[in-house]
Amino acid sequence: MTGGIALDIGTGDGSYAYKAARENTDKFYIGLDSNAENMQGFAQKAAKSAKKGGASNLLYAVANAEALPEELNGLISEVTIFFPWNSLLKAVATGDENFLLGLKRMLAQNASIKIVFSLDDTVEKKVLESLGVSSLNQPVLDKLEATYARAGFSTKWRMMSQDELKQFPTTWAKRLAYGRPRPCVEMTGRI
Repeated sequence: MTGGIALDIGTGDGSYAYKAARENTDKFYIGLDSNAENMQGFAQKAAKSAKKGGASNLLYAVANAEALPEELNGLISEVTIFFPWNSLLKAVATGDENFLLGLKRMLAQNASIKIVFSLDDTVEKKVLESLGVSSLNQPVLDKLEATYARAGFSTKWRMMSQDELKQFPTTWAKRLAYGRPRPCVEMTGRI
């Protein structure tokens, strides 16, 4: 594989990793989630022959994002974290130092990272309070950018539009995109 190794943390049902692996056969993909049951359908699909929709350049692994596998240290060229929840959301949305250090040790030089998450200040008010913020706004994003910079990440944070959310290639984005508009954050960057 000439395109490196891409890691999708909190892969959920694994649909994004599966589609990406099928479209980019020169890159190896790993879908990582703490819930094996959620990944089962796409893992079975990926295990089939290429003619039947398989993806030999894809592996699903059960692991917790708070204890990222040391076997991947220095090997990952691309990380995606799309619509995390629970402890992964908290780690991402607060710039948790332990999480960022674990992530950083896995990344190859000049690796890219992309994070997308959504929190609605009316629906997920208690989640936002647990993160120490009242809503997702530019000062919060500026603070996150500075936190990631201290950990060695060069990032840009921005709010995504509802139309962008509708075009986003994950199962969860499709669920969030229709209905009442919600704030959605995208971060892109490099180590």
